[in-house]
Amino acid sequence: MEVIRLSGYDLPEKVQIATQYLIPKAVTANGLSNQKVEFTSKAIEALIKGYCREAGVRNLEKHVDKIMRKLSFMVAKEKEQKSLLEKEATTAEEKVATTVEAKESEGAVTEEEEYGRRDPSLLWDVNKETGCDKLMREVPENVDCIITPKRLVDLVGKPAFTSERLFEGTSPPGVVMGLAWTAMGGTVLYTETVVVPSSDPKGGIEITGQLGEVMSESTKIALTVAKRVVHSIQPDSKFFDTTKIHLHFPEGATPKDGPSAGVTIATALCSLALQRSVKDNLAMTGELSLSGLVLPIGGVKEKAIAAVRAGVTTLCLPLQNKHDAAELPECV
Repeated sequence: MEVIRLSGYDLPEKVQIATQYLIPKAVTANGLSNQKVEFTSKAIEALIKGYCREAGVRNLEKHVDKIMRKLSFMVAKEKEQKSLLEKEATTAEEKVATTVEAKESEGAVTEEEEYGRRDPSLLWDVNKETGCDKLMREVPENVDCIITPKRLVDLVGKPAFTSERLFEGTSPPGVVMGLAWTAMGGTVLYTETVVVPSSDPKGGIEITGQLGEVMSESTKIALTVAKRVVHSIQPDSKFFDTTKIHLHFPEGATPKDGPSAGVTIATALCSLALQRSVKDNLAMTGELSLSGLVLPIGGVKEKAIAAVRAGVTTLCLPLQNKHDAAELPECV
């Protein structure tokens, strides 16, 4: 059996699928064909970025259907209210006619009432006691069926995803933005390192973030490589020998595994030891060997899409993934 791995849709592809297929299908299914339903392009992008980041479009389809169901309910409710007001208007007209006829018999019909008998909707304050003022209440012709980014919160709730960046601008020394590949597609995975004050003169490292076996081994390799790099820059440095370091991967409830964070971990450790911040808007991914070689990784397209979504302008990839980078879509 051969397994064919398919990459997820990028943003422009999802927008086209939603515009040409999902939205028209949901409009028809919810009886809104005669309504002027319009999904702005910015609203579709906001829906994808904030609510539907999966590789496919199944969740996007569910959200579009939910929006159309709510619009359909609003239209039905508006029509019901309009029908009730029309019934009230008919009753009011009958009351006006009855009142005018009664006054005619007494010879006390005013000019306004005579005019109102011909067009009861023009009566304003003259016949409030008859209930005819209800005719003057404005009833909207149609429900607002234009979907904008601002309306998404009311229609589908708060966004499930917000900004992926932990730091706006330059991150502190010891913090590097990495990239990961999950079932939801690509995502940003930061590596954080800090110096832990300790009375113990011996150095050491503590690792947290619910790591798998492969990623734990990758961390050990990255530490060895980082020691060699720092020693080559500062031969007299005793940083790793005398410093207690805590290395953490945020979102501790999410299990993490794989070798592609090796370069990120080594860079974070070197940044901490040298007290130099990594360039702003830079992200990286790559497996690191013990000799310092950067090995190829998978999920390049998904990781690149996540990097663009996070505002990354410089992405570091293994040289052996050059062919994958050449196949990236124009939006990346």
